[in-house]
Amino acid sequence: MRPRFNWGLLALSLYLLSLFTPCVIVQKLFGGGHETADGLACLILGWCTIPWYANVMLLSAVIANALRKNEVAIVFAAFAIVAACTLLGYNARDIEPHVGYWIWIASMLAAMVASITGMHDRDEREARERDLLTLMRAASRDPRQSASGGPGGSAAVTTDP
Repeated sequence: MRPRFNWGLLALSLYLLSLFTPCVIVQKLFGGGHETADGLACLILGWCTIPWYANVMLLSAVIANALRKNEVAIVFAAFAIVAACTLLGYNARDIEPHVGYWIWIASMLAAMVASITGMHDRDEREARERDLLTLMRAASRDPRQSASGGPGGSAAVTTDP
């Protein structure tokens, strides 16, 4: 069996990368103009905005995936993407997405793909286990028992005096 791509590791790598890249362009509070904020600043200071809650949903997806609740993880990851995309509805003069934002979104997509592939792998594993159980049951049957209709002999025993 060939090794599979680790989507969870990619999601983690992208998330960590998004913390250290410019995430948004915001208007300066004093003096006018614009400045960039990296993802770590957004994570620490952005708790009062809707897109920030995508982090909580993404963490919930990761926990659900670790507990092998892939369907729940997919739902959390989808809601994380929706919550993160609400940033696109903000006034472009106040805040604009930068490269770190798109890396952050990509980490959520990778987390969703990790959940989907985990669900697929689980289904394949269960199918292999069912097939193995069927083979083991068939191999454990006594061949005399199935051919004769009962234990220890033929189904129709006749004795002539």
